[in-house]
Amino acid sequence: MKALILKDFYNLKKQGRFILGVAILYGIIGMFISAEFFAPFLGILCLVLPINIFSFDKNSNWDNYALTLPLTRAQLAVSKYVSGFLLVLCAIALNTIFYGISYLLPNTLPLSAATHLLICYSIFCTASLAFSVLFPFIFKFGVEKSRIILIIIFLLPSIAIAVFPKLAVEMQGNLRFLSQTSPVILAILSLVILLSILAISISISIGIINKKDF
Repeated sequence: MKALILKDFYNLKKQGRFILGVAILYGIIGMFISAEFFAPFLGILCLVLPINIFSFDKNSNWDNYALTLPLTRAQLAVSKYVSGFLLVLCAIALNTIFYGISYLLPNTLPLSAATHLLICYSIFCTASLAFSVLFPFIFKFGVEKSRIILIIIFLLPSIAIAVFPKLAVEMQGNLRFLSQTSPVILAILSLVILLSILAISISISIGIINKKDF
């Protein structure tokens, strides 16, 4: 498993300097313009980089070679999730570094500690949900088709609200009780739900890769 994860990060090393440079640029801009400016970029980065890992594997015919190694197909599937979450941890660490720097430099716009934690948790939740939905599709249909599926999935809520504007109003009314619920309870509930979805996703991915004929 460790070797599989290292392989994924070695593949990303080719893009590492460029990605790190862009991330630092966005982080600096975020400190002086708006701290929330950096978080969406990190969320996108957490989604794009794991997809790139799958692309590298496809272009190098890695899966065919991996089956000749003393590895199980389940390990091949799980390693992608682990690599993805390690990238999420790197993104959260980078966000925390810029958060700390923003308090040390003059003329910056630092966030409160609570807001920073909320942003970090949001990055984790968004990435977890994206991995859970996207990875089984990638294992089943490949990277290119899954990108189209991903776009459709993320566009569906916007399309639904545009077509049925009353739906958004009704949802807001139904979710008002959340504002009266303790943030700690909400965090625990959301974490339990996310981990459940993730466990189901991993199980589906393992099932797909076990049946797949490479």
